[in-house]
Amino acid sequence: MFIFAVLIVIFPFLFDLQYSHEIASVRTRPRLQDMKKYLFVLFFLIPAFSFADVSDQQLYENYYSLSNALARDSVQDAHKAAMELDKNAALLLEARAKQADPIKPESPPKDENETIRQYLATLSQLSKTILKANSLDGIRKPFEEITAVMAGLQVHTKIQAQEYYCPMVKKVWLQPKDSKEVVNPYMGKDMIHCGEKKVAVKK
Repeated sequence: MFIFAVLIVIFPFLFDLQYSHEIASVRTRPRLQDMKKYLFVLFFLIPAFSFADVSDQQLYENYYSLSNALARDSVQDAHKAAMELDKNAALLLEARAKQADPIKPESPPKDENETIRQYLATLSQLSKTILKANSLDGIRKPFEEITAVMAGLQVHTKIQAQEYYCPMVKKVWLQPKDSKEVVNPYMGKDMIHCGEKKVAVKK
């Protein structure tokens, strides 16, 4: 998307450059004002295309980063991941909110779009809670709630995350489907590989 945006803005400039070469007797180089104009437009287009590039996958990557930070007992890295999770959840929520009615948390969702919006709003709120926490225990509690939200959100996306379970703390978390090893966000570095894949029970 970024490259496409650049081409959209730069193409008229390149055309102008070629045109000026052909009629060198009239103009031998593009005007500085034109260059400033195109760069000014590009400056405002970049954020717009960046906004459009935010995806569900990025949301899960932020979650995995948060989980891994907790597995390493790093409050600082957990805060960084929570900040990104909050930012991307807010962007996705804003994108969906433009064509929908305001969210009413006290009312059940009317459709899938509203369900997803409630998930995103909850993610943003829980991420902010993590940013206010100064201890690992203070972060792990909202992380457990975030995991439940991400598991619910997965039903409405194409993301395929694997659920893991720690029998010692009786809690679950998500990892990418292709994970090679268990990375437990609840037990920290001392028992980082404690846990197992949670197998769905066939009915």
